[in-house]
Amino acid sequence: MASFNLLQDSHDMTTQTTLEPPAAKRLEHNPWRDKRVIIGLVVVLTSAVLGGLLSIRASATETYWVAARDLRAGHLVTAGDMRRIEVSVPNEVGDSLVAGASAPSDGVWSHDLEQGTLIGKSAIRRGPSVGQRLPLRVAAGSLPAGLTTGDTVNIWVGPGQNSSELDARRVLTEVRVAGVAQEVGAVDSTVLVDVGEEGPTPEVVSAISSGHVTVVHVR
Repeated sequence: MASFNLLQDSHDMTTQTTLEPPAAKRLEHNPWRDKRVIIGLVVVLTSAVLGGLLSIRASATETYWVAARDLRAGHLVTAGDMRRIEVSVPNEVGDSLVAGASAPSDGVWSHDLEQGTLIGKSAIRRGPSVGQRLPLRVAAGSLPAGLTTGDTVNIWVGPGQNSSELDARRVLTEVRVAGVAQEVGAVDSTVLVDVGEEGPTPEVVSAISSGHVTVVHVR
């Protein structure tokens, strides 16, 4: 009987020693309740959005205008002088350029431009200069070929057929051509030049009326 009790006690002790210890209770951690995690995510998302906006801004293009051919100062602005392009330029540069879907339709070129040059706002002077127009009767051979409205010229007067003078003299310097006309069948041409608001002096009128007029193309 004592032996049976000893065996029973031994079995009970063995059972107790083999029982698994109670599982430790884990502390639950929710990362969405951690302010540091939330702040970090906000910083990452903000950086990504700003980076995307900067990338879009850097690649965005605007409509600008370039010279379709070589342009000369004083010429009237025409639609054929320009062509449209889409480019991306820095803001400080774009603010000084002619932009928009429609090309400027009036004014004169204030300075020369080479073909392909971006057109700045300062390149166009709004409204042609309004001065008195002086007509010049120019004989064949004394007028440059291809002279057109807007060209800049010097006007020289030499001795006429009944004049005893031998030397030519320049009576007008760098005046703008306002028009060139030649009557059908005529040899001579009529050139209108803009001599400014004050008009020509009496000496200039007298000289071109009595002498031989020669037009020299400046630009």
